[in-house]
Amino acid sequence: MALEENKEIKKEVVQQEAVTEEPTYNGLTLSQLQNIFPEIETLPSELTQEESEFWYGFDAEPNLVSNAFLYIESKIPTLGTLFSDKSPDELYGEGYSNLSPDEKRQVLLTYRRQQLERDYPILSQTPRDEESFTTNVGRVFGVLADPTTAIPLTQSLKLATVIGTGIGIGYSATEDLALKGKVDAKKALQTGAIAGGATYGLGKAFQVMGKKLQAKQEKKATANEMKNSNAKIDKIDYVIAKAVANDVPTTGHAKLINDELGYTSDDLIDIISKTDRRPSYRMNKEQAQGLLTTASKGVDDSARTSSGMLDNIFGVLSTRIGNISKPIKQALRNFEFKLSTHNHNSIVEFKPLMKAIQKVPKNIQPTLSVHLANGNYKAAEDILSRFSPDAKQAIDKAKTRFKDTYDELTSLGYDQKYINNYFPRVVKDSKGLQKLFNKQEQGTFSRAVEARKKELEVNELSQAEKDKIINKIIKGESFKKNAKGKESWAQPRQIKEITEDMTQFYFNPIETLRYYSASTASDIEKRRFFLGAKDLDKSGNLNIDKSIGSYISKEIDKGKMSVADEDELKKLLGARFGKAESAPHELLRKVRDFGYMSTLANPISALTQIGDIGLSAYTQGLRNTISALFGKKAVDMRDFGMDNIIAAEISTAVDASNLLHKTLTLGGFRAVDRLGKNVLLNAALKNGYKLAKTKAGQQKLAKRYEKGFGSAEFKQLIESLKKGDVDERVKMYLFSELSDVQPISLSELPAAYLNNPNARILYMLKSYSIKQLDLIRNRIVNEFKNGSKKEAAKQLAGYLAAISMIGGTVDETKDFVLGRGFDPTDIPSNGAEQVFKLVGLNKYVRETQSTPSKFLSNNLMPPLNALDAVVEDTTKLVTSGDVLPEKTIKELPVFGKIWYNFFGGGLENFEKYNKDD
Repeated sequence: MALEENKEIKKEVVQQEAVTEEPTYNGLTLSQLQNIFPEIETLPSELTQEESEFWYGFDAEPNLVSNAFLYIESKIPTLGTLFSDKSPDELYGEGYSNLSPDEKRQVLLTYRRQQLERDYPILSQTPRDEESFTTNVGRVFGVLADPTTAIPLTQSLKLATVIGTGIGIGYSATEDLALKGKVDAKKALQTGAIAGGATYGLGKAFQVMGKKLQAKQEKKATANEMKNSNAKIDKIDYVIAKAVANDVPTTGHAKLINDELGYTSDDLIDIISKTDRRPSYRMNKEQAQGLLTTASKGVDDSARTSSGMLDNIFGVLSTRIGNISKPIKQALRNFEFKLSTHNHNSIVEFKPLMKAIQKVPKNIQPTLSVHLANGNYKAAEDILSRFSPDAKQAIDKAKTRFKDTYDELTSLGYDQKYINNYFPRVVKDSKGLQKLFNKQEQGTFSRAVEARKKELEVNELSQAEKDKIINKIIKGESFKKNAKGKESWAQPRQIKEITEDMTQFYFNPIETLRYYSASTASDIEKRRFFLGAKDLDKSGNLNIDKSIGSYISKEIDKGKMSVADEDELKKLLGARFGKAESAPHELLRKVRDFGYMSTLANPISALTQIGDIGLSAYTQGLRNTISALFGKKAVDMRDFGMDNIIAAEISTAVDASNLLHKTLTLGGFRAVDRLGKNVLLNAALKNGYKLAKTKAGQQKLAKRYEKGFGSAEFKQLIESLKKGDVDERVKMYLFSELSDVQPISLSELPAAYLNNPNARILYMLKSYSIKQLDLIRNRIVNEFKNGSKKEAAKQLAGYLAAISMIGGTVDETKDFVLGRGFDPTDIPSNGAEQVFKLVGLNKYVRETQSTPSKFLSNNLMPPLNALDAVVEDTTKLVTSGDVLPEKTIKELPVFGKIWYNFFGGGLENFEKYNKDD
């Protein structure tokens, strides 16, 4: 519509509004909406509270029993009046009884539809192809509510498949009888194959998918192409609207469409050729704002800028950033990869010195700590050489690493004088240390803190900043006005040293080296990430807020993201580069570590980790996974700096204790976790090699990685995979594949976790489930929402099959190890249980948490059963004299659960529970 015509319509609408108040939808009148969406004929209505999309889908989806009942009722009219005091003619209309069975069936179908329209007057008018994801979930549950789900499908694999196939055929047949009066045998067999292939009772969820795929195939190709093209034009119009609203010149619109949607000029020609609609290239600013206002209620592209509470609490950071900009998401994952490997490489250099320190007896450790903290390497070497012949080489290697790190920081803007014989000091108890200050030093500390606040333009300093000031004071540096009247640090009048009584306020040398390695790696890699957009203070320290702002501005200028997403991305990057690396309060860390030791550090929990192999089978293919499991390994998780990483929530610097890592090692958890990671990395490598060799495979890789890597880098990645190389690009690709399924870095956790260090205890044992839900969202839900329903069904079937099969087998293996027997027929129900666990609905919760409040408290509270056990056993000791603390022993790391099962009554309780059940 021409611009002049738009002005006339606008004028007419304004005149009409002056006479009477015209109804609006989201603030827009019908005429205004038609300006944007010409195909709209009536003003949309807001959904009423009663019209739930889920329950509409539930009621709208006929199942096997309802279809069969409708067909039988068309043959036997009195059947439908068994529960009514009306005759068939009164119920369905006069003359109904005289109709033929086929005519009665048509009347019953009309009656069914009219009931649905009466109960859902708005939603029932929505075309099937445009129904929301929530409605389709309701349809799936409508099928699952079929009484035939009570049929036992878990007797054996073969029987489950046969029964699943039979139900699928029955569903299709009864549907045909209800709708057409005759059975389409071919369609029934196809639906049966889909249902049977799912097996283990999980196949019923795919019956809806199978029916929808069948319906889609029956449509004419031209109609399908037109629908897809119209959907693409809607996305193009949305991008144009954002551009117009943000005053982006018209000449830049094509580039934005290519950057955000990946559509080239050839793609646009193909899209336009299949529909009579055209992109709104001549949209004015008012129209753009109207479209954005209307689209903000949607669930596609526009919804990505919305940061609701649930997304903040459970939404994985990398996914949310990827919804805004795939290049930034990949850049962030590359940062995490480089950070991990950088930290690992530093630890490797410090390892000889750390091992030498460990050999020193405990009574000499404080003296050694003092010498190292004061940079007195000669005295430290004298102590270490008594217990380690390679002490000098270990010290020299550490000193070289310190110098290399200083050089790296200096090249990236760090502005501090080099210190000979440097050894880091990390304060553990700053308040305790400050109490040792004399009056003059207290004043120096206060003035230095205030001056640093002004320099950084902040209201409060981080503890790390305060610790730097403390260390300067201990070294004897003063803080006074210089010749220009500005306060600054002066050189020390005398060199002060840490004494043995002060070591209690500092981390020991091994902890200090680990902290130094992690913190300097983080500082260096952050500077590299923001290179070209970094903002440094006068001391060369990185100003995160300003750096994020500069970084985003440059990304907008490059056309890699929209101005409309700027605020959201600032919040997300602020979460990752703000408090993410801050540790919780020491007490909370100890409570959390105690909880992890009692739940994870044992052989039974270690066996659970074998389930990770199922994720490899799902994402990389069963053949590649088996080959990676039993074949030669080309890569190792240690190549990615993940030797000490199980999940990011227990792997941050000075966050998880050495004791926790030791117990996880002794309990076998780390070994099995390493196995799962290595299998997936090697399977992903094999899969990548295969995909790179074919055009179809390259297109599959391009769909996931080309926009993130960039065209040039992606081509290099393909070439590396073709050659069978394992270079830096390939490692980044493998790191991303593992990041898709496991929370191996802070970017794979929710913003609420990162922003609230002391609330992280609430995420105990939940980060894995959150990551699984994120995987489902990315590979299944989004495919469905974007119209790739066949791919969504395929992905859902693959995920459930892999998780249920591997997980169910692992659970049965755990039963065998615990002396509970091994029954293959239990594997299906165990597999279904794995799916329930993902959403916090395990068997215990389903049977005992009968109210929403109980469910929430069970899933939100940290799993601290060990504390409950100690209290309960202590109470028994006081009240009844029971001196054997069975439940406390059960929660002990490594051997507790094994002991309880065989000697503490665990096996007997299990048998009693199953007998009662």
